[in-house]
Amino acid sequence: MIKQIPNILTSIRIISIPFIISLFAINKIEIAIILAIFTSITDCFDGYLARKLNAQSEFGAKLDAVSDKIFAGGLLITLTIKYHLLLISFILELFISIINIFYYFKKKQPKTIFIGKVKTCFLFLTVILGFASCFKELFVTPMYIIFIVTIILQIISIIGYIYKGIQITKKGLLRN
Repeated sequence: MIKQIPNILTSIRIISIPFIISLFAINKIEIAIILAIFTSITDCFDGYLARKLNAQSEFGAKLDAVSDKIFAGGLLITLTIKYHLLLISFILELFISIINIFYYFKKKQPKTIFIGKVKTCFLFLTVILGFASCFKELFVTPMYIIFIVTIILQIISIIGYIYKGIQITKKGLLRN
């Protein structure tokens, strides 16, 4: 049972989305922000605990990637109502997902790259600051600064995943 803790933490990101959005909708923004921060932090611990508990699995890795996309995407969609520019981040995340799905179905899925993990942290920070800026104007400028960094990291991630996918494809062709 203890080996399921990492997957439970990962699942919390998906389960929390309707709660965060509902809290935001009923103007309980402070609670929504706290829940979003807590939920974002689970991304730091699920992988760490999986390694520590020797509970790493292909299912857990895929669940982590999917929950990150659903969590960020669901909250980004909510925030685009007020901050239309965040739609750019949402579209880039969709593109990253399409690349990963493409390589998954080609059986050449690249492993997560480090820049992708950094990008996800900045994306979560963008979302949290987006919610916070709905509550206090002083968070708008930091949100846009982190948003720009996130866009840059998303573009670098896209290039990195494509490059990694091409490398894996070439290796597969050489073996055949």
